[in-house]
This record gives sequence, structure tokens and C-alpha cells, in this order.
Amino acid sequence: MDYAGLQLWKLDDDCLDCSERMRAVMLKSEERLDAVLADIEYAANSKEDGYSLYEMATFMEWREGLERIFQRGVKIEAGLELRPNAQMVYGRTLLEMAVSTRNVDIVNFWLETRRQVADMAELESIGSLESALDRADSYSKKGMRDAVLLELVNQRRSLRQLADRYLLPGEYTPPSEGALLDSQAQEVIDMLVKRGVDVKKSLRPARLSVFHQADPSIDILDMLYEAGFRDTAPKEDKRMVSPLLWMLTYERRRLRDGIFNIAEWFLRQGSTLTERWPNSGLTVHHFMAWRRGQDWFEAQPAHVDVPPWSYLVEKGFRDSCRCLCSEEGCGFLTMLWKGMAYEDMEFEYEEVRKKGATQSQLDERINTRLDALARWIDAAFQAEMRDAQPNQWEEETKYEKRWLGRQFFRLAAFEKLGLRHTCCNPGMLQHDGRPIVSEDESVEREKQIGPLDENPERMTILEEDEETDETCMLGVDTLLRSRLESLTRALDGLYAGRPGSLPGALEDFLWVHAMFLIDDEMERVRAEELKMFAEGRRELGILMDMDEDTETESEDEVDSDVWDSEEE
Repeated sequence: MDYAGLQLWKLDDDCLDCSERMRAVMLKSEERLDAVLADIEYAANSKEDGYSLYEMATFMEWREGLERIFQRGVKIEAGLELRPNAQMVYGRTLLEMAVSTRNVDIVNFWLETRRQVADMAELESIGSLESALDRADSYSKKGMRDAVLLELVNQRRSLRQLADRYLLPGEYTPPSEGALLDSQAQEVIDMLVKRGVDVKKSLRPARLSVFHQADPSIDILDMLYEAGFRDTAPKEDKRMVSPLLWMLTYERRRLRDGIFNIAEWFLRQGSTLTERWPNSGLTVHHFMAWRRGQDWFEAQPAHVDVPPWSYLVEKGFRDSCRCLCSEEGCGFLTMLWKGMAYEDMEFEYEEVRKKGATQSQLDERINTRLDALARWIDAAFQAEMRDAQPNQWEEETKYEKRWLGRQFFRLAAFEKLGLRHTCCNPGMLQHDGRPIVSEDESVEREKQIGPLDENPERMTILEEDEETDETCMLGVDTLLRSRLESLTRALDGLYAGRPGSLPGALEDFLWVHAMFLIDDEMERVRAEELKMFAEGRRELGILMDMDEDTETESEDEVDSDVWDSEEE
């Protein structure tokens, strides 16, 4: 209220038409508040106003009132979860509400009170330190962030002291010098409880890692790291995904500081592009390409530039998928495409048709994505040329990056021929904050974070519910598969034979040559299918008008061939 410039306590008594509870807080009257607190049952009853005394005093930024209410033993509760609109503005808990007031003194009151509370319901009403830090970060007020972060650091130091005192050497691996407990915190608490140690509920972490934030800023990540939270790299002895992989699979689409700025921060702090999601072949590299496709295609920049994520365009990052959309497993380009097409296509034409999209609309969407992808590859090649030494492009870079062109043509032919993806679907691993990577429900933590599986036979997550990648691959119509291979070779050969093709001419080639070649091939496929079905109907004694047309067209083609031979 102070921040908004509304000083309600300066109003006359007659101006407030509300309950005595609310009147006492809004006027910041200690005398009136004492009268209300004389009847604890009335003071704790929030049904009359819909707000508890704690909520009202927090909202009014009245620390003296909060202290009086707490000293009189009024049960701490917050009812914001019952009011969705208020929850969005002020948060779900009293600590989040305090942060929303931008009053550090009120935030400090709830941080201090939180240490004294033992009742779990009251602690939940106050809220977690992690969620308060999220909100303080979003309000970008350094004093509040510092206050919450200091409390979080003290929480982990207290937990470390208990671990050093009661756990035997070898039971857990202490953090390195200067580092704090993070991903190990809950595990340490479980071991302490098993030994009979009374661990205060306020010391329990709310998340598996402090870095599990829905929308972190670079500033808060730097603050956390400098404070001693260093669990940013994947660990072989931990059955959990790294903060980077957690963030890339979190369902939130856009981040304030940009998902790739955040990702590169984690990579600088020890995360790796090769970290694999448990029980799959999908790596951080795959997810970065997938998310890049989502964000980039949504933005649709008028001028296509090569951003600093060009290091992702490496041929070596492949999984074991055998879908025909790629020569040798899912890589950068296929994942970029799936990110671009994720919400629209959902990888299956049937799903799009359920949404009411016609085939022509679907073709138009595919063409739009192909055009965007061609423009990006052109820009990537041009950037490569600018960075290369004189005469180096023709000798090295041109041939090193040829696979990008081949993969593009294969993907274009695959989509235009209407083939179905039977490879990795990153969308299956999206989560709302607690990723489930194990089907074992016997242990709650394993259900949430799952075991690491080094079995190479389980390294593919299919779009299909049934794990039949080989069956899906071999089930593709033999004719279409043959057409795909021949069409890809034809496009690549034609493109490679054009002088100066690689540096920035892919978009022109796509529309001047490639699309016509693909359309001609599709017409031949349709004609052969019509002829095949017509022959089948004739064998059954069924004759349709279209069959007569097909037969006539076939005779015309024969006559034309004869005429051409005679003319020669």
C-alpha cells in the first residue's frame, strides 16, 4: 500500500465500511487491534472478510501489527489460494505477498517468523524460500533478493552442520569447499531422520535444486552461484537431471532473459551438451535445438541472422533413431524442425486434421517452415564464409557443411511426401516442475527424478505409444521409401552441381527448382497409386469413371511415346 501511495490509515473512521478486524488493520490502530485480539476466535475467523489478519497486515505493510497478532498466538494462515485473481497478483503465500509489497521490513518479518514455526500447515501458509526468491527476482529489487538469499544460505548451512555432526564419514559426500548443499539436501534430511535426528521443518527444501526456477534471471543465477550453490553439472551418482535439462523440458515457453542466454550460463558453469535424459537418447543438444525451433519460429524475424547458437550445428550429435526423416538419427536440423512444428502439427497429420486443418493448409504450413529453415541455413553458410580464412571456404567449409544441405532436402522430401515421423518426440518429456522419468512408483523420489539407465536398447523415445521403432520404420510404404531416397539424391545432386550454391542460395533453389521437382514426384506417385487401385477394382469387376480416365491417360502416354520414337 505504501508503494502504491495509498495511506488508508489516514482516512476518517466513517470512510471505511468493513468489519472491525479489517478496520483495525487498515487504520493501523493498535488499540482497535488489541480489542479484536481479545477474542482470539473472532480474530482468527477469516470468513467474514475472506482474508486472515496476517494477510491484511502484510498487505498494509504493518509490521507492528503482524508482531502483535503473532505474539497473541493467532494461527498463521493464508487464503489466497481460494482467490485465483489475488493469487496471480500477490502470490500464493504470505512470504510471496510480502515480496509483492516491495517492503523489505515485511519480508524480514516473515523470514524471521518462518524459523520459529514448527507446524507444517503454518509453514505452508508462510511459503518456501525458493518461491519467495522467484518472486523477489521477478520484482528485481536487490534488497529483497539479498534478504531471501541470505536466509536460504543459512538454511543450507544449518543442514550441513547437522549432517557433519550426526552422519558418519562415507554416508554422504560433503560439498566442495565454499559450496552449499543443494541437490543432496533432501537426501541428507532423509538420512538424518532415519538416525532419529529431529530436523526442523523450516530446513526442508521445497525443490530438488534451487536452480529449478520457472523463469530465472541471469542476475539471480549469478547470485546463487556466488553464494555457494554449485550443483549445475550432471552427476553420475545422482539419479536426477541437471538444472539445464530440467529447464529445457519445463513447459514454460518464454523466459525473460531468453532461454538460450540461460542455457549458455549453465554451460559455462559445467553443464554439458551431451547429458542424456534418463532412459532415452535425447541429449541437452537435442532439447536446445527443439526449443530453439519453438522460439525462433514464433518470433518470425524479418531479417534472418545467425545467432550465437550456431555451435549447435554439429553433425556428431545424433541418437539411435531410425526414422526416415534423417540419414542417421535425430540431429540438430530434425529437432529444430520439430520445435518449429510442435504445436501446429504434433508430428502426425491425423492430429492436425482433427483440429480442422485442410491438406492445403497443412501444405502451406510445411512450406512456410521450409522457407524459414532455408533462410536460416543460408545465413549460417554466409556467416561461416565470413569467419573463414581466405580460400578456406572452398577447400574445407563447403564440404564439411554439405550434410546440412542433404539433411534439409531429405526433410523437405519427407514432409512433402506425407511420411510420418517415428522418432523422438521431446514433447513427451515436458513437465510442470517435477519431471517423471521413471515408472517405478515404489519410491516417491525415483518417481520424480528416476534412475539413470545405460542400456543402449532403451535410448529412443518414440512418438508412438508402442516401442516399435523398427516396425514403424519398415512399415513405410516401399514405393514412398524408394521415392524419398531417390528424390533426396536428386535434389542434393542438382543443388551441389550449381556454381556457388552453398553460400546463401538455398532459399532460391528451394522455390525455383526443389519444389517443382518434389511436386512432379508427388504427381507420379499419385498416378501410380490411382493406376494400382484401378487395376485392383477391375479384378473385382468394379469399374469407375476415374478408372476410365486413368486408362485413357495411360494410353495417351503410350501413344505419345510411340509418336516421339517415330519422330526420332
